[in-house]
Amino acid sequence: MAIRTLLYLLLVAGMVPAAQPQQPKPLNKEQVVALVHNGLADESGARLVKDRGLDFAPAQDFVESLRKAGANDAFINAVLAADHPRPAPPPKKALNRVQLTALVKAGIASSRVAMLVSDRGIDFAPTDDFLQQLQTDGAGQDVVDALKTAEKASPHPAPTKGTPPSPPDRSKVKRIRVGNSVVAAKLVYQEPPVYPPLAKMARIQGIVRMEVVIGKDGTVQDIKVLSGHPLLIESALEAVSRWRYQPTLLNAEPVEVVTEVDVNFRLNL
Repeated sequence: MAIRTLLYLLLVAGMVPAAQPQQPKPLNKEQVVALVHNGLADESGARLVKDRGLDFAPAQDFVESLRKAGANDAFINAVLAADHPRPAPPPKKALNRVQLTALVKAGIASSRVAMLVSDRGIDFAPTDDFLQQLQTDGAGQDVVDALKTAEKASPHPAPTKGTPPSPPDRSKVKRIRVGNSVVAAKLVYQEPPVYPPLAKMARIQGIVRMEVVIGKDGTVQDIKVLSGHPLLIESALEAVSRWRYQPTLLNAEPVEVVTEVDVNFRLNL
């Protein structure tokens, strides 16, 4: 083995004498690449990777580059299995009124809805009228109990003066039906849906079609699921409930809009 290669191996292995013994640090990306370039991407390098771990998460394209540079299977497997920092999972978003109502109306099992409420919390304070309406729509007592004890991400402070305004009578609100292509042009914020892991594993694709009510301010006020695979519905509702549109004007006055929205889940085959 060349002297330069031996010295590099001793260096990354933490075997160079030091004034005080130190715990060897995990290998970084440059050191892993250097092992390959120095002809150490074999069983000896694999043991080093296993012992030291990595300070980065090896992406698939990085692993492929190591393989093309001459790394053998033992070294590649060691890189893939090595201890490395795991990215923190994204924070779970609290459920809102629209999502809960749509989940219940879509026929999602009451136990599943209750579990989601307990796990993710809610971003509103559920009133007795809202809870009663949910039960009318098909929610079980377990959903009601979960909502009453749910953690509230953004609780609304109690008013200090006056009486809170009553919700508008939707039967008197101006509402028009608009084609989905017209409304799509007014979309100003579109949160992409997360492909459900179980649906991805089962190779499930398809479209979730929903009837959506867009409020005067451009927020999604109500969702009704028209069709779609059960494993895809929850993620579609999660995304669409947070979409935002430009307000629609009729005779210079904002109006509510009813339209259909398609969320397409397609695997990259």
